[in-house]
Amino acid sequence: MKNKLIDLVLIAAFVVCAVVIFRMQYRPVVGVVDMPRLVRETGLRESIETRMSAAERELLETARRREGEYTANRRTLTAEENRDEEALARLDRAFQQDVRQLQETVAARRQAVNAVLRRYVQPAAAQIARRRRLHIVLDASANTLYVTRQADLTDELVPLLRAAQVAVLDDIEKVITGE
Repeated sequence: MKNKLIDLVLIAAFVVCAVVIFRMQYRPVVGVVDMPRLVRETGLRESIETRMSAAERELLETARRREGEYTANRRTLTAEENRDEEALARLDRAFQQDVRQLQETVAARRQAVNAVLRRYVQPAAAQIARRRRLHIVLDASANTLYVTRQADLTDELVPLLRAAQVAVLDDIEKVITGE
């Protein structure tokens, strides 16, 4: 009985030592960047939203103007052409196409802004990843459920992106205005 107890204690000690040694050698090979947090903590979020809001307001005004034109034309066609179905259908398709085009413009601008951000973040993230000997860096905002602090590169990227803030905003302005 005494020998079994000693054996159990030795096995438990071995397991504990193995776990401790393994944890000491553990080094993440995957890093993550929380892009929304990075943009928020660098102060870029407000500037980007202000610029995008102005551009989107302009597009919304265009949409409202076209909707007014559509409504007026529809009333005119209905009254003048005695409900010419073909003319009304053409008008409806043209309006729907205008709305779809405006939605695509907004989506394209948002994608372009994200591409500008990634263009500035990617080289800095790669540099940190090489230093940490990481194999891959992922965007933590894309379906990530859990990330350890050791794997998160966001805190290290904040000062780097802040340093490039003027250039980032200039490039974003160009993308939004179409320059």
